[in-house]
Amino acid sequence: MKVSCRFPLPFKRAFFALALLILMGCRSTDAAPVIPTAIRPEPAQTATHTPLPAVIRTVAQPAESMNTSEDSLIVFDYQVVDGSGTPLDWSEFEGKPLLLIFFSIHCGHCHNEAQHLEELNELYSDRINLLALEVSGAETEEVQQFAEEYGLTFPVRQDTSLELTRAAGITGVPTNLLVDSDGTLYNSLRGYRSQEDFITAIDAFLEAQGGRD
Repeated sequence: MKVSCRFPLPFKRAFFALALLILMGCRSTDAAPVIPTAIRPEPAQTATHTPLPAVIRTVAQPAESMNTSEDSLIVFDYQVVDGSGTPLDWSEFEGKPLLLIFFSIHCGHCHNEAQHLEELNELYSDRINLLALEVSGAETEEVQQFAEEYGLTFPVRQDTSLELTRAAGITGVPTNLLVDSDGTLYNSLRGYRSQEDFITAIDAFLEAQGGRD
């Protein structure tokens, strides 16, 4: 008598499914799970500093404090060209220390900072010059509107050539430079500054220059 050893089809399917589950369970679970691109967290950015386009950000980071030395940057040696192609006349700023403000009209912290710049201009008008440079490619009319919005009476210009912006190592805005009366970079202030921060920094700068009352 011949005995058949064939198993019913449903039993075969169940057997192979069980074997597959066993094999899968033996795989290592040490690998990190893959996070879908859509839900990957974005890298954190500095809260008070807006990065500029990569063409500017490729320069090296300068020191936070650059005291006067033979190797210091001479701001007056670099050309600043506005939207009409007209170079800035540095002779207007010679003979007095300078607060040089790099900003973008698209930067929220630059707008916050601009709210107290005119007060600083009035407070230090006899001891220091102020100059603001827009460095993100805004149109001339937009820069003028920015100055009018915050009642800025000191010069507000564009730096379309970015020659000085790159030379000074400006990687984000707002960035403010304190410059000696001969154009030598003395110190840099990165990120948003309150009015109190500015007053503290400017007073210390002027005291070092011998220009404080």
